[in-house]
Amino acid sequence: MAIAARQERELILKYQPVFVEPHRDLIKPTPHHGVVRTLARILGFYIETVFELVRVSNKEFGFLAARLTQSSLGGQVEVAKSDFPIKNSLKLPKRRLLSKRIQVDTKNLWLPVGGGKTGTIVVSVSRVQVGVPIPSSALRFLANSFTKSILGNIKRGCALSSDESSPWHKRIKRDADGFYHELATVEDAARKRRSISISQLPSEAIFDRPWGLSK
Repeated sequence: MAIAARQERELILKYQPVFVEPHRDLIKPTPHHGVVRTLARILGFYIETVFELVRVSNKEFGFLAARLTQSSLGGQVEVAKSDFPIKNSLKLPKRRLLSKRIQVDTKNLWLPVGGGKTGTIVVSVSRVQVGVPIPSSALRFLANSFTKSILGNIKRGCALSSDESSPWHKRIKRDADGFYHELATVEDAARKRRSISISQLPSEAIFDRPWGLSK
């Protein structure tokens, strides 16, 4: 399953060398919720993020998505957001010396191709606030070089889940918390609908239902 590379956060260094340590869970995580700290090295600078991660599975249309208030709709939605209520019990780690803590707001929509075809389409929107002006030359570098490298590594990480000798594949088989079984039901829902593609994505109607997480 494509999302396994992201779900198994302590294995991130095996396919994303930009990070200098495994992602840290700051609270006890569940498949659908967590608070995560990451530390990367970019252009010689240490960049840290702390964000709340929320996921919702849709078993009607078949997708996985993440939005803070989106209910399930047959797929998976995934949201990573630095601006979230911090409870008194949550102790944020001290920033590493010479590191910069940035703010992120990312929304990912994981869509199985469906219709009896294999593959997963990921639609992602991400906003980053670094707190300081960035020269246009640095922005061009990030857009033309660094971002492509990150995306390439994400694709490589997703492919590793199908390698039976990989730790991701073994964890999918073990399915300690039942999350991968849940994703299998999402894929089953997607098989029953028409297939989609990058050029033929579904309309926003797949989200057309009352908002709120079911109890």
